[in-house]
Amino acid sequence: MTLREKLNKLKSSEIYKLEYNGSPIGLRIKIYNVDINQYDYYDFALSLVRHDSLKNKINALQPRMSVLQMVDCDDGYATQDELSGLVKIEEFKSEEQIVKILEQLVYVYECGKADI
Repeated sequence: MTLREKLNKLKSSEIYKLEYNGSPIGLRIKIYNVDINQYDYYDFALSLVRHDSLKNKINALQPRMSVLQMVDCDDGYATQDELSGLVKIEEFKSEEQIVKILEQLVYVYECGKADI
């Protein structure tokens, strides 16, 4: 894969609002992982972010976020893509991982998704 192709995939990284019956229940990150050439997905609550400056940057992105509707499933809530097996949600393993991934995502938005 060329560097340009990797950059284009990185530019398509995104953060979404998760809603259930019109109420917000969390956020989802879709971020391109250059090391393994695929997207990683993480669901989280903003309350997990302990760095105020990073939390403020994520809050500032909220007007630009698309909304994903959650539906009931056996284990709680899921999107249609999850139920169809198209998306596998991972869990953050540490505070450092949360910060690293969120900083990467904020960088994508701050640089202009089309200008990286």
